[in-house]
Amino acid sequence: MSMTTLADELNGLNRRDLLAAGLAVSIATLAGCAGSAADSAPSPSATAHTVTDFLGETTIPVQSQRVVADSVSIYAHLFALGITPVAAALPGGISTSYFAPKNDPIRNVVADDGWTIDLEKALALDPDLVVAVGADYNTDNCQRYRAAVSTYCFEEGYRDIDEVKRNFLALGAALGRSDQALDAIADYDAKVADAKERLAPKLGEIGQVGVVRFDSGGFIGIRRDDIHNAVFYSLGLSEPEWPPAGESGYVELSLESLEVLNGAQTLFVTTDDDVDIDETKVFSSKIWRQVKPVAAERAFFVGAWNGSDLLQLNRMVDDVVAAVS
Repeated sequence: MSMTTLADELNGLNRRDLLAAGLAVSIATLAGCAGSAADSAPSPSATAHTVTDFLGETTIPVQSQRVVADSVSIYAHLFALGITPVAAALPGGISTSYFAPKNDPIRNVVADDGWTIDLEKALALDPDLVVAVGADYNTDNCQRYRAAVSTYCFEEGYRDIDEVKRNFLALGAALGRSDQALDAIADYDAKVADAKERLAPKLGEIGQVGVVRFDSGGFIGIRRDDIHNAVFYSLGLSEPEWPPAGESGYVELSLESLEVLNGAQTLFVTTDDDVDIDETKVFSSKIWRQVKPVAAERAFFVGAWNGSDLLQLNRMVDDVVAAVS
């Protein structure tokens, strides 16, 4: 009689089995709240089910076919689940290039206010679901969308990676895409593990890192308490003790106070997508050459880091590795 070894058992498992085993503990923790996304699994014949979102219980289709997203990050969350929305509200200057193919433009249903959904345009596309950001600032809009069409108000995390994962799992469960959510999280975790291993020999050279944002109006600020901080931590990177942030969430700087940036050994510079900056001209200027990481050629433009969707987190990891490699 032959004996089945642990190795034999593992060899017989497929990726789904391994994901389920490997993520079991983390999913149990992360999905403590995500489990409430669907009150119970719908019957095979059901066309709608009751789920819990940012606003409470709501009824949405079991398998939505025509989804409208109310932001770029929501679109990216859906895209990561294998869902291509029929339209999205896309503000000017915010790019989808980090996930959407350039030859397949997204239908834009942004309202005249520049950021919410134009319901008249959206309803003309006969959607069966709107997915919107669930947040205090967006509550009135969520309620307005829900009055017109089935709406899931997705509670989007933006400071903690576990929060991002937990809410992403809830979205996947609500939309019948739990397997896709697990796969996307596993792929991200694998990318982080690989990046951390590649960066480990360079940590002394990289030193403490910071993120500086430029915008088209001349704003310069150090981003604090944002999702990139959590990404840095997961990669084994650390940040200086920056001064306290203002109400904007930034340590706001001027050209006269750039010496604050000397606290970092490496800088990542982000801009909005509509900002056209000559990197060489900026960092060769006399005033910027007085900033130590700039003078040491340790300042890197990484484009726009807007949003906290899983695909954006993947982009951040890729940008960091590419910049310092």
